[in-house]
Amino acid sequence: CRALWSLSVAQEIKTIIVDELGIEALLRAMEIHRNVSIVQERACATMSNLASKNPVNCSKLVRAGCVDSIKVAMETHPFSANVQEKASLALHKIIEHGSSQNKDVVAAMRRADLYQVLESASLTYPDVCAERCQYVIERIYTL
Repeated sequence: CRALWSLSVAQEIKTIIVDELGIEALLRAMEIHRNVSIVQERACATMSNLASKNPVNCSKLVRAGCVDSIKVAMETHPFSANVQEKASLALHKIIEHGSSQNKDVVAAMRRADLYQVLESASLTYPDVCAERCQYVIERIYTL
């Protein structure tokens, strides 16, 4: 996850990561290392980078099941500020950059039933999560 995270900041590399099974590798790492917070944190940070300013990647992340994996990370690591921060940032970027061109992004996030994990992160870590979580909640439940 760390290598993909490092590479995922470059715009031209994002497409390569997404198109060459990078998302699947992230999801597999998250599944295998579900209880390892640093893996969850880096995977969420990588998804955030991949989603940033890239609506096509946002749709691909959603279709691959990233939203559900992010939710599981948040549920599994409720007391890790880093996981909550990176997960909420990833969800924020996915809905911010993906929903304007693809209503399926919002629908998928609605189906994932994120309200409880977002509200919990917002209350537990208000300094790093509240604004992002509230943005996601508003976009999911008002569009």
